[in-house]
Amino acid sequence: MKKLILLLLFIPLVSFGQFNMQLFPNYKSEILNKNELLSATLEKNENISTITISFSDDPSFKSIKNKELINWLLSENVELELKPVYQDLNIIKKEVIYIKNLGDCFHLVYSGNHIETNIMSFNTRTQFIKNDNLYVISTASLPEESFSRNYQDYLKMFSTITF
Repeated sequence: MKKLILLLLFIPLVSFGQFNMQLFPNYKSEILNKNELLSATLEKNENISTITISFSDDPSFKSIKNKELINWLLSENVELELKPVYQDLNIIKKEVIYIKNLGDCFHLVYSGNHIETNIMSFNTRTQFIKNDNLYVISTASLPEESFSRNYQDYLKMFSTITF
């Protein structure tokens, strides 16, 4: 129990207005613009991991239910949106996942070489509607060997999000 309490003391809690999330140790966070709740980066040796959480408060999201958004995204050809940015694009997963405190979310896992930098990265994009806003959680990991460990960490951190 003592170890758990000590560990919780060293895990930063990111909080902006009604949004809270516990980041794992060593992530550095900042806010880049008004529609961004979080931008966090972890650099360890040559491994880089990023998390960005943004939202849109466009009034149209008041009339769309989360389930409708997920069904539409599952039926869309997301490759068309990503191909201009990534060469050798590989869609690994396109699914619905359940995240504690958020519910069902659209979840995409993909990899590719970024066209501008020619750097291979593994990425996720998770989208959901909550409180009449669209939320997008984007992650990136490089090099590719770090993705499987980072992916599990991402999912654990996402489950700490509260509004």
